[in-house]
Amino acid sequence: MQLLTLFVATAALITPIAADFHLLYSDWVNSNRRDFFTCPSNYWTNKCWCNGDRRSNTAFWSEQSNGQIRLKLKKVCGVAEVDFWWRPSGVSGDSRVRWQAYIPNADGRVVATCYNNGERALKPDCNLGLLSQNRVYDGWVCYSAICGSA
Repeated sequence: MQLLTLFVATAALITPIAADFHLLYSDWVNSNRRDFFTCPSNYWTNKCWCNGDRRSNTAFWSEQSNGQIRLKLKKVCGVAEVDFWWRPSGVSGDSRVRWQAYIPNADGRVVATCYNNGERALKPDCNLGLLSQNRVYDGWVCYSAICGSA
């Protein structure tokens, strides 16, 4: 029994599932522009989503030749580049999954799975100059092993 308890405790410690980051998007006021980016869960502040502190680069979605939608983000929790693929019907019977992330040209393993997080508007809006203002939405929370203690 003690061996089983030790095995379960060890497995729990090495399981790489933790809410590591949020996949957000921003809509620019008076524009059709929509940017996507990530912020670490352990740095949940407008310094990230408005000022860019510890935020990934921004990207636009693109429709691929096979009809699938992809986001390519750089600097996600220190990883050089991550591809996010939209899964409109979920994955493997889990209809909650909306984005899956992969490291390009790697082994094809999913490195992050993102679930809808209500898409609520974050406050305050980001004011970036005289005519530049955008509203940021907390779209998806992502569970992964790539961020560690980012």
